[in-house]
Amino acid sequence: MSLLEIKTQLLAIKSGGVPVLKRKLSRILELFLVFIAYIPIFILLILLRLISPLIHIRFGFLTTERIGHLAMNTELYLCEVDQKQHSETIKKYTFDFWLEGRSVCNQYLLQAWAQKLTILKIPYFISRTIILANSALPKSHHFLCSRISNDRDINNVLLKSPSRLKLPNDDLRIAWKELKKFGIQKTDRWVCLQVRDSAYLDELTGTNNANLYHSYRDCSINDFLGVAEFLANQGIYVFRMGRVANQRLISSNPLIIDYAFSDLRSDLLDMVLGSGCFFCLTTGSGFDAIPQIFRRPILEVNYLPIGHMRTFLNNSMCLARKLRFKNSSEFLSLEEIFKFGFAYSLSTEEYESLEIVSNTPEEILNAATEFLGHISQGEKSLFQKTAQEKFINKFKYCIKMYPPSEPLHGSLMPMNYSSQFIHDNPEWLD
Repeated sequence: MSLLEIKTQLLAIKSGGVPVLKRKLSRILELFLVFIAYIPIFILLILLRLISPLIHIRFGFLTTERIGHLAMNTELYLCEVDQKQHSETIKKYTFDFWLEGRSVCNQYLLQAWAQKLTILKIPYFISRTIILANSALPKSHHFLCSRISNDRDINNVLLKSPSRLKLPNDDLRIAWKELKKFGIQKTDRWVCLQVRDSAYLDELTGTNNANLYHSYRDCSINDFLGVAEFLANQGIYVFRMGRVANQRLISSNPLIIDYAFSDLRSDLLDMVLGSGCFFCLTTGSGFDAIPQIFRRPILEVNYLPIGHMRTFLNNSMCLARKLRFKNSSEFLSLEEIFKFGFAYSLSTEEYESLEIVSNTPEEILNAATEFLGHISQGEKSLFQKTAQEKFINKFKYCIKMYPPSEPLHGSLMPMNYSSQFIHDNPEWLD
C-alpha cells in the first residue's frame, strides 16, 4: 500500500470516526480469515470439479445488502428460469447454492427467497473465499450460477410471469395486527412514498456523506408534502417508507404516516405494505422494487438518468428531472440529454457542468393526479395516447442513435411518461 493510500484511509477514519474504524478493522479481519480458509476451500472446489460429471455443483452471490437488488434481481432470475431462459438450471444433476453478502437488508425477503432457492447460511468470509478460489481454477464460469446481478428486465419477463412470491396468510395476519395500530384497515387504500436520501447508504458504510457519487439522486421530503396531503384528502393513506431517513415528513393529517421513523417498522411490514399498495410514488430507490415484484403500479418522479428509465414496467409512469448547463437558462431536450452524454450518467461528478432541477411540488402533484386517473380508469384519453406515442418514438430513436454500453430496455416499453409534462413542455421532445 502506497503512502497516498495510507493517507486516504487515515483521512476516512478521521472523518468517519469510530464507525469507520470498526468497519475497516472488520475488513482486515475478514481478509485474514479468507487467507486461512483459502487452501481448504481450494481443495474442496477441486474435488467438486472431479465429481462434476455426476453432480454439478455451482455457487452464486445474492446482493443481500441492497433491497432493490435483492428483490428485483432475484425476481427476474426466477421469472427467466420459469421461461426456460437458464436451461442449465433445469438439468437433473446441477445443484445451485446461493451465498449471502456481508449484510442482509431485509431478513423476511431473504427467507421468502429461501423457499425458491437454496441459500447457504455460512459466514461471509467463507462465501467470499469460495468465489475467490473458484476464479483461480480453470473454467470457473462453469461453476458459477447463472447471472443474477441485473435488475433490468430486458427480456420483458415481468409481462409474461406472475409474481414469484406470495405472502403466507399467517404472516399477513401478524402484519395486519400491527398495521391497524396506524388506524388503517384491510379495505383501505394506501400509497407507499419512497423519497431517496443518503441515510441508508451512510448507515450501511458507517460514514456521513460517504456516497456522494449518488447524491444527484437525493431529494427533499418536503417537496412531497403537497402530494401526500392531496392523496390523504382522497381517503388514501400515505406511508412514507424507508429503513432510515434524514428528514421527517411533518403533517397533522392522520392518513399521512412517517413510517420510516415509526417504532412499528419491520421487514415484514415493509413487504406487506409494498406488496399491497394502491401504487408506489418513488424517486427511484431500493424499496420500490418490492411493489415492482408484486406488479403494483409505480409512479417515478425526479428520475435520473433518463436513459435508465424503467421502460419495462407495466401500468407505471415516469417524470424525470430537468437538466441545463450552468451557464444557460435553457433546459436540455430529451435528444440533447442523449447527445451530450448525460442519458446514462450514474455518478454525481458526471453532472458537474449541469444544474439538476428537481420536479416542483406542483409538477409532482400533477403527475400523481394524472397517474391516479390512469390507474383508476384504465383507458387513456386520446391526448394521453398521442403524447405516449410521441415520447416512445423519440425515446427509441435516442437509444438507437446513442446506445448504452449494455442493454437496458426490452423490445416492449409499456411504461408511460407524464402526458401533462409533455403538454406543458412541448420543446422537450423536439
